[in-house]
Amino acid sequence: MTVNIPTNYTDELTPEQKRAHVIAYLSRKHGTKAAYLTEHNLSASAVMNWRNTLADGDLEQGIIPRKTGRMTFKEVRENTALRTEIDDLKAQLAAANAHIDSSNTTVEKQQKNIEELHNAIDALGKAIAIMHKDGVA
Repeated sequence: MTVNIPTNYTDELTPEQKRAHVIAYLSRKHGTKAAYLTEHNLSASAVMNWRNTLADGDLEQGIIPRKTGRMTFKEVRENTALRTEIDDLKAQLAAANAHIDSSNTTVEKQQKNIEELHNAIDALGKAIAIMHKDGVA
């Protein structure tokens, strides 16, 4: 007989999802946190463990919290603002890289055009030299 132990939904969450739940939970006003937990099928103890782990900087490693970290509302707001700033900077970097790629493509086209013009000038110069040699020009 095989026994299947149901997996806990919270075990399947990535560190980024856990971070998002902690920040969203801590950003809620008093009295609305239980509704958030129910809505997302989370336990308060799981979110508190994630909060402690996040405050200790161990969330990505999946380490059990050391119970030394705390996270205040001010830190949650700062964390959220910094994450927003990081996302904005990543978007700016992507736009700058796209612009650089576009500029590089334009430069490559111009260099190819210059090379073609140099080849045409060389061909015309040779043709003129042959015409002078034959006395046509």
